[in-house]
Amino acid sequence: MKIVEYQIPKSSQEKFVQFADKFGADPYRDPSYYMKIMQSKLEEVFPQEVLDSLKEMGKTGDPSVILIKGMPIDREIPDAETVYERSDKKTKVSEEVMLGIASLMGYKLESNPKEQGGEANS
Repeated sequence: MKIVEYQIPKSSQEKFVQFADKFGADPYRDPSYYMKIMQSKLEEVFPQEVLDSLKEMGKTGDPSVILIKGMPIDREIPDAETVYERSDKKTKVSEEVMLGIASLMGYKLESNPKEQGGEANS
């Protein structure tokens, strides 16, 4: 099993978070659209070596594992009664970076009918 490890530079983290915060859209509303936007932004700010590895993994499954340290994430998760309320109140940086990564790897997203009543927009 091949494991590849990367560290995202602090400057790249900050550029993505600034974009995601300013973008201010809800990626749950149209995930396919936001996948392409976030992929484009990741291609601007992530090191080329990381991008190449993610694309290769999506095509071939190699490397077996990619460990990426320093991923852009939400700075705080607000208190709320339900997961829906927390999701509505927080920034969506984590979701947006994961959409970008999924798109880089050539994946598509589909809702699971067994989770949250099959709602893709939750």
